[in-house]
Amino acid sequence: MGRYNSQYEDYYSLLRKKNNIRHPVKYNSNGFNNNSKNRNSQSNYFMKRIIRDLSGVLILFLIIISCKVMVNPKTQAVYSYSKQLINKTYDYKTIVAQIENIKFNDLQNWFQNFIENLKSKVSGMNNVDYKIKENFISPVNGIQTSTFGYRTDPITNERSFHDGIDIAVSENSGVKSVYYGKVKDCGNNSSGYGNYILIDHGSGIESKYAHLKKILVKKNGAVKKGQIIAESGDTGKSTGPHLHFEILCNGQKENPNKYFKIVKK
Repeated sequence: MGRYNSQYEDYYSLLRKKNNIRHPVKYNSNGFNNNSKNRNSQSNYFMKRIIRDLSGVLILFLIIISCKVMVNPKTQAVYSYSKQLINKTYDYKTIVAQIENIKFNDLQNWFQNFIENLKSKVSGMNNVDYKIKENFISPVNGIQTSTFGYRTDPITNERSFHDGIDIAVSENSGVKSVYYGKVKDCGNNSSGYGNYILIDHGSGIESKYAHLKKILVKKNGAVKKGQIIAESGDTGKSTGPHLHFEILCNGQKENPNKYFKIVKK
């Protein structure tokens, strides 16, 4: 009987070894099954992918709802474009090309104006755009020769962004402060402005005047609206006598044509 048990145990052990050879179970150094680990990693990948895709759909849905609530030509354009993305399938090149055609700067300006209008209604104060348009004056009387935005640089002949507008005036012409303020900075700039003046008008509004021949104010000095602060010239990166004029709102360069009616050539 004892011999029978011993033979049975040997036979049973042999069967277990053969079964392990046919269906080996691999364990890592920590004693965990690698197959189980692979299945978990695949499951995590698909869960992350699903969450990411659903988040993208949710963001796009919120954009559509926002544009539907605030109806105007710009938001309507974004709404229509978002609706096309949902209803149609595009390749990535087509999507990128269409995105590039949307003027996001204009859309950003619209949102900024919307916030300013909302603040003005709550506080009862006029917004920045209204303040500039109603109270600021043109720095010189002349013809605008170069606009705000991308252009071909007259010196390098390369496409570059022009931060302000150029107004053609004869040398030694009086340059006026467009509004009451304080001289934030002035002097000579080596990057191309030549002699320049930067005036802080409050409420985050600043004006800049460049290529000046002579500066008639000092840093931190107060200036009045219409005060002659400099004489126009041809200093710095310039092709002839003119005034380079900029408007900044909260540090961001704005298009002066948005506020001033200056004759264009």
